[in-house]
Amino acid sequence: MSPPFNTWRRFFQYHGTALASLLVLGTALAHLILHVALQRGLYPGVVGFFSDANRLITEGAIGSAFYPPLVVWIATALKMLHIPLSPSIFSGVWFLLGMVLFYGFLYLVTHSRGWAWGGTIFAILNPYFIWTAMLSNDTGPEWVWFLCVVIALCLGARGVSKKMAFILMVFGGVGSVLTRVTGLYIVAALLLAAWIFYRSRLRSLIYVGALSLLTACGILLAWNMLQVNSATLSTNVGINLYFGNHPAYLQGHPQYDIDVFLREAAQQDVEQGLSEVEADKKFASLGWGFIRHDPAAFLYRALIKSSWYWIGLEKIPNYSGNIYLEIATRRVHLPEIDVRQGLGYMLYRVVCLGVIAWWLIGGRWKTPLEVWIVWSGWIGLWPIMILTFPDTRFHLVLETLLSAWIVCILYGFWRQRQDLLQSHV
Repeated sequence: MSPPFNTWRRFFQYHGTALASLLVLGTALAHLILHVALQRGLYPGVVGFFSDANRLITEGAIGSAFYPPLVVWIATALKMLHIPLSPSIFSGVWFLLGMVLFYGFLYLVTHSRGWAWGGTIFAILNPYFIWTAMLSNDTGPEWVWFLCVVIALCLGARGVSKKMAFILMVFGGVGSVLTRVTGLYIVAALLLAAWIFYRSRLRSLIYVGALSLLTACGILLAWNMLQVNSATLSTNVGINLYFGNHPAYLQGHPQYDIDVFLREAAQQDVEQGLSEVEADKKFASLGWGFIRHDPAAFLYRALIKSSWYWIGLEKIPNYSGNIYLEIATRRVHLPEIDVRQGLGYMLYRVVCLGVIAWWLIGGRWKTPLEVWIVWSGWIGLWPIMILTFPDTRFHLVLETLLSAWIVCILYGFWRQRQDLLQSHV
């Protein structure tokens, strides 16, 4: 069982070495990723949010509702406090904080520092995850808030640190929605699963979580009304609906980045000069029109997308680059393709799914119920992926749970073997 921690000193005495080594390894990996990215001319996506922060300070508004504003607000606060934090360091801090929280989650379900440490390392060895966490504008923060919700549910289910569980649930629920709108569906699914399995034990915590989501949605609607004069959660819903249901969708996905592949088509279908809100409504209208015009094709795409989403081995898009469809000639422009990152991701998925298949076929040991509950996040995001498209980066934070499940499976097998050996002594 977990030892009691009455003071921070006792906590760091028990976990200090494990956490310190994780932070050192995480920092080294983050530095390596940034070094490789800079050599390729790539920069952390949060650079754009830093520009929005400057605009918010100087002009008092961003004028866009394409992304939720929390990361921009945090960057703005750092700038106003004159804290010199570069975009690279900013992304790295979120990544390292996520590692600490992930270690804490695994320790809660295994009560073992060694297994929690190994599982955290295995999680960040997913080559596409660590790459995206350092270069995306919101994957790192999204991971942190998601883990806050997961840990809150674990603490509540085990009946320990109830005050901390409430605090983490509030931060996680509000932060998830204000960082990425899909966080609303993921956290809502987690709360629904917790209600089904732990209704009496977690009732008050679930209410707090639901209230946090509603509060975050209210804040987001009010903010976007100020920015674009429209009460909307996001103005990127329409274009994602358009891309995911375009008649040429399957000509591009899953091989190519669909928003790049259909960029020229989008420019031709929606006239230039529209406001952000007007363009969003136009794209949404076209997307729903594609579905109504050919429902059989929509059903076919839904089944294909679901297979990619649940059991696909390749990252989506399979290849990255400026690959697009020229509408006039129906020709696809292909640059040089690098498959190394996709290969690493595929090998990682093969190992994960192989262990899970081994356990499903021959396993006779239990995994913690909390690990099953957090998988409900995949169900919450599933309808969104069907209506739009199942890009791997949209569910990368959920993919880290693969390593949590692997650790629990192997830990359960190890405990079963230990108990068996002791019974023969």
